Amino acid sequence: TLADLNNGSVTNIADATADGTTSNTDTQTANALTVPTITKAFTVGSIVSGGNTNLTVTIGNTNTSAITLTAALTDSFPTGMTIGTAGNTGTCTGVTATAAAGSFTIANGTSIPAGGCTVIVNVTSSTAGAAVNTIAAGALQTSAGNNADPAEATLNVYIPPTVTKSFGAASIIVGNSTTMTLTLTNPGTNPGTLTTVQVDDTFPAGLTLADVIFTVTPAACGAVTNTSGNPSAAGDDNVRFMAASLAAGSSCEVVMNVTIDTAGPFSNTTNAVTAGGPVPLTGGTANASLGGIFDPPSAIKTFSEVGLPQLEFRMVWINSGNAAAIDVQVTDDIPAGTTYVANSITCEPRGSSSNAAVASSPLSATAVPFSYCGFDAANNRIQWQGNIGPDDGNLTEDTAANEVVITFRVTVNDGVNQVLNQGSSRTDVNDDGSFDDETVLGTSIVISNQVVWNRGTSAGGGGGGGGGTVDPSVTLPFLIPVTGFAPGLTTVLPEQPASKVYAATDVWVEIPGLGISLPIVGVPISAGEWNVSWLGDQAGWLEGTAFPSWKGNSAITGHVTLPNGKAGPFANLEKLKWGDRIVVHAYGYVYVYQVRENKVIAPNDTSVLKHEEDAWLTLLTCKNYNESTGKYANRVSVRAVLISVQKEPAKSIPFGAR
Repeated sequence: TLADLNNGSVTNIADATADGTTSNTDTQTANALTVPTITKAFTVGSIVSGGNTNLTVTIGNTNTSAITLTAALTDSFPTGMTIGTAGNTGTCTGVTATAAAGSFTIANGTSIPAGGCTVIVNVTSSTAGAAVNTIAAGALQTSAGNNADPAEATLNVYIPPTVTKSFGAASIIVGNSTTMTLTLTNPGTNPGTLTTVQVDDTFPAGLTLADVIFTVTPAACGAVTNTSGNPSAAGDDNVRFMAASLAAGSSCEVVMNVTIDTAGPFSNTTNAVTAGGPVPLTGGTANASLGGIFDPPSAIKTFSEVGLPQLEFRMVWINSGNAAAIDVQVTDDIPAGTTYVANSITCEPRGSSSNAAVASSPLSATAVPFSYCGFDAANNRIQWQGNIGPDDGNLTEDTAANEVVITFRVTVNDGVNQVLNQGSSRTDVNDDGSFDDETVLGTSIVISNQVVWNRGTSAGGGGGGGGGTVDPSVTLPFLIPVTGFAPGLTTVLPEQPASKVYAATDVWVEIPGLGISLPIVGVPISAGEWNVSWLGDQAGWLEGTAFPSWKGNSAITGHVTLPNGKAGPFANLEKLKWGDRIVVHAYGYVYVYQVRENKVIAPNDTSVLKHEEDAWLTLLTCKNYNESTGKYANRVSVRAVLISVQKEPAKSIPFGAR
C-alpha cells in the first residue's frame, strides 16, 4: 500500500517465461506519498467579548499531486465560539461554515492540491477566558495518510471591567456631604491582566466634590484627577480614576467626599469604563441613588415684646428647596424661665399648605387646643403638624406663598433677664406616613434659628453667639477695606498697633465650593477705617456690621493676595455662584447661608453693607490689581441669606482645634 510508505519509491518488475526462457520484462516504479500537515492560528490573539477575528487553518500537501480527503474533517470550536460571518475566504474547497455554527466542515472527497490550501473563517465569542481550539492528530484523513501532529490555537476573550458605586448615606440634607465609592473590577473570568483601566464619572447637576481627599485601595491602583486629566479641586463636578494594571479577579476602590446641592431623589448614572490593553475595551456603567433627598423646610424665627412680662415668638416655616409638598411636624420647647400663655398658639397655613386632621406619634394626640396646633403640657412645648407646599427658591415670608406661620406667647418669670428660644421640625423624608423613623439631625430634623431676648433690649430676632443688635451709633467707614497686596511680590508689614488688634472669636466660616475653612476674628474700626493687613489666613468680621450668625448684615472679608505675594484664601471668591453654600459655625450651631448675589463693585460702594431685617452674610475681597498705582481697582461682593440653623454635629471640629 503506497499510502503506508514514507519518502522514497518502490519498483515492481514483472517477467513472462515460456519453457524456461524469458520472453518479456516490464518494470514500473511508483513514488511514495507524504502525509499531510495541519496548522491553525487566529489573526489576533485577543478580542473583546462579542468581537470577531479570523481563524486560519492551513492544510499542507508537499506531494507533487493532489490528495483527497477520505473522511469529512470537522473542526469543533470551544464553548462559546461560533462562526461570525458565514463562508470560507481561504483556498480550500468543500468547506461548509454556517453563521452561528460552532464548527466548520471540509467534505469527504475534497481535493487538497499540491502545495496545500487554507480555510479562513470568521469567528466570534462572548465567553470570557482562554478559548483553545484543537484539531487532534489523525483527524485529517486523506489518500496520503493522516496528520501526525495536532493543530492548536488559543483565543483570549475579554469582557470590559466592571464598576460599582455607592453613597455613604441613604439620604442627606441638601448642602451637606457624604462619601461616594467607586469600585473597578477586572472580572475573574478574563484570561489576564488589563492595563490602563479608566473610569470617567461626570456628575449630574447638583453634585460636586466636597474636597480633594481620595482614599484609594490598594494605593498602587492609580491616581484620581478630573476628566481632563488635571488635578481635581473642590467644587469639580467630575472625576477620572485610573488603574495602571488590574489583574483578573482583582479590584481597585476609590472613596471621595461629595456635596449635594440639589433636592432629590438624586441619581448618578453617568459612568464610562475603558481599558487600554491587551485589547481596547469600552463599556461598563454604574448607578447609585440617594433616596428621599430633600431640602428641609427653613424657619425664620423672631420675637416681640407684647407688654412685659409677655413675649410672643413667631416661626415662619418655608419649603423652599423642593418641587413637591412635604409632611412636617414642628415643636418648640417653652424657654427656661418662662411660662406658656394658655391658648395663645396660632397656626396659619398659607397657600397650598394645610393642617393635619390630627397629630401623630411622636407628637401628643391630646395637645390643647388641638393636637395639630396645640400645647403639649406633658413635654412643656407647643406643636404643629401638617403639609407645607413648595416654594422653589423663595426664602422670605413676603416672597413665599405656601408657608406656615406659628405664633405663641410666654410670660417671663420675675428675675429672669435673658430668654433663648428655637424650634425644630421633623419631616417625613421617606413619605411612609410615619414620623417615628425620622430621627436624623440635619436630615429629617432641622433646628430653626435661635432668638435671644435680654431684659432692657428688644433684639427682635437673630440668633446664635449670644444674640444682640448692631449699635446704631457706630459710623461705618466709607471705603470697603483693602484685602490684598501686590501679587508676586513680598510686602513687609509693620507691627500691628494695639488699636488695630483683632478680637478672637469662637466662630469660623466654611465655604465648601472653595474648599476653605477659616477662623473669624473681629476687625475694629480704627481712625475711620477697617485695617485688615494682618489677617493672613483668617477671615475678618467688620465691626459695625451684624456679628456672624446674628440677624442683620454680617460683613466678612479675606485676603485675595497675601503679603508674600501668593494667593490668599478669598482668591477665588468671585467663582461662587447662586445657590452655593456658606457655613458659619458658632457656639454649637451651624448656620447655613445660600448665595444670592456675586458682583464686582467699586471700593466706595458700601451699599452692600446696608442693614437687612433677616440674617445675611456679605463676603468681601479685592479684585483687579493696578501695577501703575499699586492699588486694587475693584472689590468682589458675595451676599448670602441664612436658610437653616442646625446643631453642630458631634464630629465637627472647630477650625482652631484642627
